[in-house]
Amino acid sequence: MKGMKTLRSGRNRRKWIYVLLLMGLLGLSGCGSPSSASMETSAEATSEVIQAAEATQEEQTELVKTGSMELQYAENFAVDYYEDGYKMLTTLPDSKRYLLVPEGQPVPRGLDEDVSILQEPLQNIYLVASGAMDMFASLDAVDQIRFSGQKQENWYIQTAKDAMAAGDMIYAGKYSKPDYELLVSEGCDLAIENRMITHSPEVVEMLQSFAIPVMIEYSSYEQHPLGKVEWVKFFGALTGKEAEELVEEIPQLETIWIGNEKERESQYKEAVRSGDCRELVRIIKTIYLHKKERVDEGKKVAAVDERYFHQAEELLYEELAYALNMEVDQIGDYIASKIRK
Repeated sequence: MKGMKTLRSGRNRRKWIYVLLLMGLLGLSGCGSPSSASMETSAEATSEVIQAAEATQEEQTELVKTGSMELQYAENFAVDYYEDGYKMLTTLPDSKRYLLVPEGQPVPRGLDEDVSILQEPLQNIYLVASGAMDMFASLDAVDQIRFSGQKQENWYIQTAKDAMAAGDMIYAGKYSKPDYELLVSEGCDLAIENRMITHSPEVVEMLQSFAIPVMIEYSSYEQHPLGKVEWVKFFGALTGKEAEELVEEIPQLETIWIGNEKERESQYKEAVRSGDCRELVRIIKTIYLHKKERVDEGKKVAAVDERYFHQAEELLYEELAYALNMEVDQIGDYIASKIRK
């Protein structure tokens, strides 16, 4: 899950810089009545500040890449990560790209026309690619599927059967004859199709005409037997379940303790610079366990360890809180409980 957003950029501070500049410009003429020349000068300068502020605002909505998902076996998808939590998912056989826009964030400007916009959280997915249901189930993300391309009696996955029995998931027609009225009236936010949809291009066109993005699931294209399994990472990124995956890995993640303080600090710096959430968790786990040992011995930890412990916390906790739907001040105890396992 390398690159899962960890660092909220400080660009918002620049807005206040422009505001302060503007206030200063308005006060250039002093307390008396301004001359027409000074008013013109102030007006021109104010215009320049406003233009600069608008340029900065536009810059704030540009995508800045921070990393990509590491894959060992899958060759038919890619996931790229960007500042402020944006993710670009690509299905490689058809070169389709889908930008996941975090809740509350703007849609970036200057995107290519072929990029489909998916607003998080996705809660009304139309799943026609039945083979993907087991991956949604393993991610505990079945509740994000509102519409099924199969009837209840045809599902072999119990969680899907139960969801349909409870009315949480409803039948919306097979791939070639979807119930457009139902999908539109209930706010379908994404249709995940199997390759059969390529034989019904008119369905794709109709769905897209209703502003429903269409994604084809290509796990069956994978040549390596574990390639298809690795598609769970793709759907983890799509559903925002990567954080849970990371948290569950905490007991198995190795610590990075190095006795030499300078070498240890260098290791910390590299981990922080990488923006990799797993590396940040390793820092927290390493120092947490070391602090516990030192406290038990009645000793203090080195300043460098305290400093990087807090840096890693600041970088990681806000993003995990968002992804896990928890308060930021709950994350520390939550991670500590996983470390103690």
